Formats: sequence, C-alpha cells, structure tokens
Amino acid sequence: MKNKIFLVVIGLALTLLLISGTYAVFKSSGSGEATISAATWSVSLIGNNDDIDLTSGSTEQGYLVTVKNESEVSVTYSIKVTDLPDDVKVKLDTGEYKPEEDNEVIFDNVGELLINGTTQRNHTLTFTAPLDAGEVNNHKIKIDVEFKQKTS
Repeated sequence: MKNKIFLVVIGLALTLLLISGTYAVFKSSGSGEATISAATWSVSLIGNNDDIDLTSGSTEQGYLVTVKNESEVSVTYSIKVTDLPDDVKVKLDTGEYKPEEDNEVIFDNVGELLINGTTQRNHTLTFTAPLDAGEVNNHKIKIDVEFKQKTS
C-alpha cells in the first residue's frame, strides 16, 4: 500500500515537472509615433430673430429657420420646439400640424446635410393656436436643432 502511494506521488511529481515546461508567457513591447486627425464639427441654427406674433385663433404664423453644416462629415438633424403654450400646434414646411405634448413638439430626422452636396437648408415653422388658447401673446418659445453624424 505504501508503495502504491509512493508511486502515485512520484508519478504526480514527474507529471508536474513535464507540464510546467510547456507553459510559456510571451511579452512584447515597442514604441513609435503616430498622428491622428479628427474631422472638424461645425453646425449651426440660424433663426430670423423676429418675434412670432401668435394670438388666440391665429393661423399661419411662420418662422424661418436655417440649419447649416460646415463640418467635414455629413449630418442628420431633428428640430425641437419647446416652451410652447398649451394647445399650440406647429407645422414644419409642408408637413401636417403636430399638437404640443408637454409643451413641446419634436420633428425627428428632418433631413441631412452632406459634405458633398447640400450643406444648408431653410425650414419654415408655422404656428397656430385655437380660439380659446390663453397666454399666447408675448410668450417666448425655444427652437433647438439636434445634429448627429450621418453613419450610412
């Protein structure tokens, strides 16, 4: 019995010695220089700086918005109108009126501005308020554009 245990221990030790030589660690290091350039990003929203004269029951009160891309990449964009009075509806160019929801209207994926093609677009936002709308006179709203790099 002792011989069997002794033989097992010797066999295990020999196996460990043989296996340990088969494991290897490879490491590599180096140094060098590289340059990287990133595309410039320059987009803008230009409003006509006029106040919107929206009164209760009015229709077709337009506001000109220009989006511009001077980047080295093509972009897509969405237009967001916020801080709207209750019950005001907004229309973008030839689309349908969208009612405000939580005092905002979002026009997703309005268009794209390419680096080799159209780099500027004009849009008209048209506002309307129902006859019984209150607090639409002298009310300031916000118009924002969200630009994203075009990926395809």
